[in-house]
Amino acid sequence: MDSIINLVKSYLLQLEAIFKALSLSKKIILLVLLSLVGAILLLTALYIHRPDYQLLYSHLTPEDAAAIVEKLKEDKVPYHLAADGTSILVPSGKKYDVRLGLAAEGLPRGGAIGFEIFDRTNWGMTSFTERLNFQRALQGELARTIINLDEVEQARVHIVLPEKAIFKEDQKKATASVIVKIASGRDLGREQVPGIIHLVASSVEGLDPQEVTILDTRGRILSGDKNASPGYQLTNFQIDIKQKLEKDMEQRIQSMLEQILGRNKAIVRVSADLDFRQVESTEEGYDPQRVVVRSEQRSEEKSLGGGAIAMGVPGASTKIPSPTTPGTAPSAAEAPQKTSSQSQRQTETINYEISKITKRIVSPYSEVKRLSVAVLVDGIYKKKKDGIHEYIARSAGELAKLEDLVKGAMGFDAKRGDQLQMVNVPVDNSILETEVETMGEGYWPYWLIPLLPVLKKSLSLIIILILFSLFILKPLLNWLSRSELELSLPKELPKSLKELEIEAGSPLKEMSGLSSREKAIEIAKSAPSRAAQLAKEWLSEGD
Repeated sequence: MDSIINLVKSYLLQLEAIFKALSLSKKIILLVLLSLVGAILLLTALYIHRPDYQLLYSHLTPEDAAAIVEKLKEDKVPYHLAADGTSILVPSGKKYDVRLGLAAEGLPRGGAIGFEIFDRTNWGMTSFTERLNFQRALQGELARTIINLDEVEQARVHIVLPEKAIFKEDQKKATASVIVKIASGRDLGREQVPGIIHLVASSVEGLDPQEVTILDTRGRILSGDKNASPGYQLTNFQIDIKQKLEKDMEQRIQSMLEQILGRNKAIVRVSADLDFRQVESTEEGYDPQRVVVRSEQRSEEKSLGGGAIAMGVPGASTKIPSPTTPGTAPSAAEAPQKTSSQSQRQTETINYEISKITKRIVSPYSEVKRLSVAVLVDGIYKKKKDGIHEYIARSAGELAKLEDLVKGAMGFDAKRGDQLQMVNVPVDNSILETEVETMGEGYWPYWLIPLLPVLKKSLSLIIILILFSLFILKPLLNWLSRSELELSLPKELPKSLKELEIEAGSPLKEMSGLSSREKAIEIAKSAPSRAAQLAKEWLSEGD
C-alpha cells in the first residue's frame, strides 16, 4: 500500500515539476485544454446516462395537455413538451405506468366533456340547463368513442335534439353531424363510415341513421350524398362487393401458397367479373299422374206410387160423358184401370285436382361470371461454395401441382371461362437481408444486449473524442512538453556551413580549397560554443 502511495506521489511531483517548468502562456493553454476536455467528458457522461424519452401522447388539445402536465408535476415525473405543446414525452421506463395512472384519472378526455359533468350536483340547475348539459355530455362521449378508432385522430359530434311536440305530426326529427380528422396516411374504410353512423344513431333516442352526416376536416362528405340517385349508391355497393371478393380470394390463395413455398414466395392477383342483374322467374308445372279427389257429391232418388190411368183418345170427346144403358157396365175401353209405378235415380259428381307445382326463382344479386387469377411463384435459391445464391427455376411438374391447388382454391370452372396464369420468376429479394440478419444473431453475448442502446448512442461521441485527441490534443501536448531551450535552439543555430562561415568571419576564399570536414573543424575552432550546442542537438535527435 505504501509503495502505491509513494508511486502516486512521485508522479504528482513529476507533473508539478513539469508544470512549473512551463512558461506562463503554456500554463494558461494547458489549463484551458484540461477544462475543455473535462467539459467534453462531463457532457458525454450526461448524454449517455440521460433518460430515453418516448412519446406519451400526441395531438393533444390545450385542455388535455394542461391537465396531463399538472398530473405529471404532482407525481414528480420528468417530461418534455414537443410539437408546440401538443405532444408530451416521458422517460421510456415510466411510459406505461404513467399512461395507466392518467387513464385512472380519465385523461386524456379528447377535448370533450362527458358525463362527468353530472358528478357535481347543482341544486339551482334549471331544466333547460340540465337538458343542455345532457346534450353536451352525449356529444363528448360519442366523440371519445369515435377517437378510439385507429384511423381517427380527432372527432367532434354535434347533435340537435328538438323539443317534444304535443302532436305527432308537429314533431321534428333529431339530426347529428360528425367531423373527424383522419390520421396521417390513413383513411376510413367503407365499412367504418356506416359503423360510425349506426353508433351515433343508436346512441341518440329517435335519431334515424339517414339523418347522420359525417365529414372530414377537408370538407369531404364521407357518409354519402343522401340526394344521390339510387343507381349511384348501388354502383358503390357493387364496387365494394367486387373488391371484397377479390381481396378474400387473394388472401386465401396467398396463405395457401406461403404455407407450401414460404413467406414472400408468391404474389397473387385476382380479377372477378360479376353479374349484378337480379332476375325473377315463375314456373308452373302439372303432373297428370298425381290426381287427387278435391270434392265428391252423390245423390239418389226413388219414387213408388199407384192410380187410374185414363183411357181413350184425348180430346173434347173424352171429357163429355157418354150415355149408358142402365144396368150395363162400361166397356173395357172406357173403364179406368189401376196401375203401380216405381222409379229410381242416382247422381254422382266427383271433382279431381291435378297436382300443380309453382316455383318462384330469384337469382342471386351478384353472380360470378368469370374469374381471372395471375400467380407469380418464386423459384429455389441454392447457396454455392462462394456464398452466392443461385436461382433455380421450378420444374414443370411442381408448377402443375401448384396450378391444380390454385384451381381448387379459386373454384375453377372452365365452362364459365375462368383463366389461371402461373409464372415462375424470382419474387423474393430479401435473401441478402436475411443473411445479414442471420449473421448478427447470436454474435453479441446476452449480458451485452441491454448495453447496446447506450453503445450506439455514445459511438458518435467516442469517435469525436478520438479525433480530437489525435489531431488537436496530442499535437498541443507535444508542443507543451518541449522545453524553452529546444524551442529557441533552432533559431540560434546556424542553418548551414555558409552561415557559420559568415558569422565566424572566415572568408570563403580562404576555405575554398578545403574539404567539408576541414571546413567544419575550422568553424568549430572559431565558434566553439555554437559548435557544442549543435553537437548536443544532433545527439538528442539520434536518441
